Amino acid sequence: AGYYRLDEASGATFADSSGNSNTLTLSNVTQVLYSQSGLLTGDVNQCIKTTNTATFNGTVASPPTTLTTGITVECWFKCPTLPSGDQGGPYLIGTGAPSTWTLFLYSDSGQPLKLRLTVNGYDYYSSISIDTIYHVVGIYDGSYFDVYVNNSRVQHVAKTQNYSGTVSSFYIVGYPGYYPRGVIIDEFAYYTRALTTNEITKH
Repeated sequence: AGYYRLDEASGATFADSSGNSNTLTLSNVTQVLYSQSGLLTGDVNQCIKTTNTATFNGTVASPPTTLTTGITVECWFKCPTLPSGDQGGPYLIGTGAPSTWTLFLYSDSGQPLKLRLTVNGYDYYSSISIDTIYHVVGIYDGSYFDVYVNNSRVQHVAKTQNYSGTVSSFYIVGYPGYYPRGVIIDEFAYYTRALTTNEITKH
């Protein structure tokens, strides 16, 4: 549904390379450092790095309003240093009530960095190392929420009883009210279906 190479040199908008013209717009471009070295070996495209000073959110031109049948978000990222404070970043995806699903990086008051999946108030964590390149995939297939890191499934959470799939808001890359906190992010994409394990392996 949207594929963002994040190689723009300036501006609030990022082109959609999926062919769907689903432009990504960031609310606070002062929190983005452009033209960073890309995270994929052999790829000359550049990427972005978030700063550590203020919040922003990312919205897409045609956001989904229901997530009953599935959705996937994937990207490459690296966190060069441990974020200060408690809400790490970036938010890879965030949806609003009545059905809430967020996937983001998190560090609680200087504690080790974790990848955090929250489904309607229930939290699930996986450890992440600083200054390490990761490929992460978050999936909802209608029954389970899965998280893959470097092609290994690290979370497999049954759909919570009160998750209806209807969402009031849809944010990617950034989320209102939280600090992105110095993360390099590259090749961001989301799909309005669940990727298969074969597709994840290929990516």
